[in-house]
Amino acid sequence: MSPCDHPEQATRRALARRVDPRVAVVCVLAFVTVQAATPIEEWPRFVAYAGLLLIAVIASRVSLVWLLKRLALALPFVIAVAMSTLLVRPSADSAVRLPGTDLMVSGPLLILLASVAAKATLSIVALSLPVALWDFPVLVRALQALRIPRLFVMLIAFMWRYVYVLGDEARRMVQARDARSPRGRLVRRVLVVGSMAGSLFVRGYERAERVGQAMVARGYDGRLRLLVPLRRFRAADAAAVLVVAGALCAMRLA
Repeated sequence: MSPCDHPEQATRRALARRVDPRVAVVCVLAFVTVQAATPIEEWPRFVAYAGLLLIAVIASRVSLVWLLKRLALALPFVIAVAMSTLLVRPSADSAVRLPGTDLMVSGPLLILLASVAAKATLSIVALSLPVALWDFPVLVRALQALRIPRLFVMLIAFMWRYVYVLGDEARRMVQARDARSPRGRLVRRVLVVGSMAGSLFVRGYERAERVGQAMVARGYDGRLRLLVPLRRFRAADAAAVLVVAGALCAMRLA
């Protein structure tokens, strides 16, 4: 334990040393697949899924504030996808008009809306746990060890890396905008944000071209070489995967 480590961080690192990252990846993928395939009408199963996820959160000692921040980042996308279900044509016999709008909402639409919100929330929390316990190169190495298609692993690695690059570009553009002009009216601010989004796309494309040419010049051949050793997969790791898979099957089929 490093002297500068917070006790909670030290506990999470100790757990990460005891648990193989491949076990976490397989369990999370199984959890997301099973709960996504469960109809929302079977709501007691989702209560069981949430209980199992709560046990994993408590065991991993992940901060609740940290998880809520991740949910807040994904909340606009979840709301956008969930509200898009309102555009589905409702059945005439069960449709209800929303007050003050022309939207017609039916019972099946409300069930679909709840399904999207619940499944997205559970998936985001489950996918956040491995990221909180292990460094991202370790998770990428675990995906390689599980024989995930190379193109898929490469896309995940590049997306994770260049999200921060685009964030830096956007931060510099915002600083330049604030330095050159004060905040104006709402309409002008919206137009400026739209122009910035287009400029950010062009800059990101040009930056990607330069990075790709630099990688090829340094001998990149399409394979990720990570100097992250993984320990031997043990019987205890296989048992952990079987326990989680059995619990999920019991919740789904009971």
